Amino acid sequence: MNPVVPNCDNCGHEKCMRPVIAAEKERINWLFLLLGKTLGLRMLDQLKYFCAHTNRHRTGAKDRVLFSTYEELCNQLAPGLITCHDQSRMR
Repeated sequence: MNPVVPNCDNCGHEKCMRPVIAAEKERINWLFLLLGKTLGLRMLDQLKYFCAHTNRHRTGAKDRVLFSTYEELCNQLAPGLITCHDQSRMR
């Protein structure tokens, strides 16, 4: 839930290089965030937006909504990797 944020070599600040994300939730590139291991940097309302539009459970603490986001993105990339039994148990 706490991704590693790299340091900036130019300015010398520590942990300041975060991905630039579109202000509109509709324009967020979720695959980019998954592959960059920066999904945990997103705010809860952004994660809930993704879950709402992919018909995933979207209530609860941030770690639960973040897990649902990871699970859905992985399922979109590799369908069938998580069996139907596992999905019903996790929702």
